[in-house]
Amino acid sequence: MKVEMGLLLLMSSVVMAQQPKNILVIMTDDQRWDTVAQMPKLSAIAQQGVTFPNAHQPTPLCGPSRSILFSGGYHMQDTGVYGNNPPNGGAKLFYDKTNLGVMLQNAGYKTMFIGKWVNGYEGMGKYVPPGWNTWIGRHSYATISSWFNFQYVKGTSTAKASSTGTIVNSNKYTTYYERDAILAALNSDMGNPSKPFFILWMPSAPHEPATPAPEDANTFSTYLYRGRGVGETDLSDKPKWVQNYTAATGGLGAYGNGWGDPFIQKQLDALQGVDRSIAAVINQLQSNGQWANTVVIYSSDNGYQWGEHGLWGKAKPYEESLHVPFFVFMPGVAPRTDPRLVEPSLDIGPTLFDIAGIKKTTQGTSIVPLLNDPTTPWRSSLYIEESDNNLSGAAIFAGTVNPNNTFVEYWTGEEELYDLISDPYQLRSLDKDPTQATLKASMLAQTVPLLGLAIVPVNNYKTTKHGTAFSNQMRIWGGFAPFTWVVASGALPPGIKLNRATGLLSGVPTTPGTYNFSLRVTDSALSPQNNAYHTFVTRVNKLVVN
Repeated sequence: MKVEMGLLLLMSSVVMAQQPKNILVIMTDDQRWDTVAQMPKLSAIAQQGVTFPNAHQPTPLCGPSRSILFSGGYHMQDTGVYGNNPPNGGAKLFYDKTNLGVMLQNAGYKTMFIGKWVNGYEGMGKYVPPGWNTWIGRHSYATISSWFNFQYVKGTSTAKASSTGTIVNSNKYTTYYERDAILAALNSDMGNPSKPFFILWMPSAPHEPATPAPEDANTFSTYLYRGRGVGETDLSDKPKWVQNYTAATGGLGAYGNGWGDPFIQKQLDALQGVDRSIAAVINQLQSNGQWANTVVIYSSDNGYQWGEHGLWGKAKPYEESLHVPFFVFMPGVAPRTDPRLVEPSLDIGPTLFDIAGIKKTTQGTSIVPLLNDPTTPWRSSLYIEESDNNLSGAAIFAGTVNPNNTFVEYWTGEEELYDLISDPYQLRSLDKDPTQATLKASMLAQTVPLLGLAIVPVNNYKTTKHGTAFSNQMRIWGGFAPFTWVVASGALPPGIKLNRATGLLSGVPTTPGTYNFSLRVTDSALSPQNNAYHTFVTRVNKLVVN
């Protein structure tokens, strides 16, 4: 009898060991890496896992970063989502047929998405992407004045097809609404141990306007941030777009609090609700007996400048914009801090595939081997890029980050090079230092082959006269030749033609008037994410013929 009982216990332990792990991924919106210190409950949870203090997002902007994550780990140019808004951004551009929900659902997981999808999802009606047993997608912009009246699309879908959901009003503080929906799921279908779950939670906080829960208002009202590159007065080593930057041209402050001490304080206030909500979810997992078999991953879609180098917001090639929190709790993995370079949006997908036993290769790297063995060989550098810009508040850039340096090249030809060991706040660029020429050349050589397709922006074309020859050569940033150019919207002035192979606008305009148009370029490389050629569209520009 004792032998039989021992065999039963042994068989039970083998089954438990082979049981697929549950997965909870939490990604906040616009959270810098150094704000976790103001989240005591999250900090305590992080101490039970592996913390990666050198986590950088490859593209530090919401829409591209989320598309990289949801795709399972493809670079921005391969998801086709370069920005937050059309023509090169937004949820409608994102190819979701193989998103994370589809992959995990096909692997036998119960899947749940809650929170913010890709920017522009609000304009897709009641659309529910494929792959989600439970879908609660935020249907309101984070920037609406009341975070107590968000709308959500609720629905369910299969891995084979999207569906149509129902729009509901939360009538509850958004973080708590999402927390309670997760708790309810854990107390029902997600709490059934017969099938593993995958929950992907994307809270609104601390995105502008960073509305805190009522009990957290003014918690950080005396907090004053004056760290790192704040107050830097000598910007002569910085590119022109930084020297000419103001918060207004940066596109912030439309809601009255996009910069300054009050906004920083509200961001920290808003994170307190997230902090407590995460603890509540962890407590529920423990009560359900699921904690010991659940992987928890925490990060943010991008960081946020708090005035360093005079800059505010995201989509910047500096540490405060690129650098995000990242930690992983995995049962059986001893707590530690790992200094290796990771890219959360790229690496989370491959990590989930590894955990779930999915055979799929994307452009990120699974961190499971690194979690299990700290001596695992790892990448020595990261590629960073941004191709959607508003000409003054952001920039087209690409570069390489390694443990010691950051190198960036801009669409203007300007460059920056920083020694992160001696100059961690990036106060003095070494790009013109002759002693750094070899290093700069090496990092440029690493960057160029990875450039995503973009069109160098034109503010507006120079005014010309009818009957006078006009010529303007459009310029490409990155991509794979040969290229094909077309008029994407509007119309060229009569007499002006676009060379489809070279992007040259030329001719003799015959009719006075104001002509608004945009151009599209397509390269010759297929994206491995959606099997489509890379494409990029200019904003609508104006050409006046007098």
